[in-house]
Amino acid sequence: LAQWLIVVVATLKGYRKNEVLFLLAQSAHETGNWDRNVSQWWEDRNLFGMSEMQNEQRRRRLRGVRLGPDGLMRAQFKTLLGSVLDRLDWDAQMGVGRGDYYGKNASKLYHPSPDYYPQVDSRIGSDLERAYWFSLSTLPLILILLTKWLSKIF
Repeated sequence: LAQWLIVVVATLKGYRKNEVLFLLAQSAHETGNWDRNVSQWWEDRNLFGMSEMQNEQRRRRLRGVRLGPDGLMRAQFKTLLGSVLDRLDWDAQMGVGRGDYYGKNASKLYHPSPDYYPQVDSRIGSDLERAYWFSLSTLPLILILLTKWLSKIF
């Protein structure tokens, strides 16, 4: 579900394949490959290790915050979708553009460690490629079902 949400929402918002793959890799890095036993990501519904934010609009998606192992307050989201939307809103808030979406400069905005970008980038591989294509293959069906559902309401 986490991978699917990232791929579908980012794609619908206009992110390109390489950008979506980086988001998948970043989420895998932050959550321990979505292993529920590795961290509190599942309980916090925090797919990207996001810290508490000051932006009021983004804070609306939170159900709380908790102290993380690094001493930073970690965001606790109401839903996994809220976590994905928040991550994409972070791009807009920080002015991360499409031309150099995930070069080392954009990555430094997210995490100051010089090792962060290479660690995330090294996770991009065939498993994330498969998740990307599988998630995209379900998108037409989802859109058809959504259209039918909306037509019944309106």
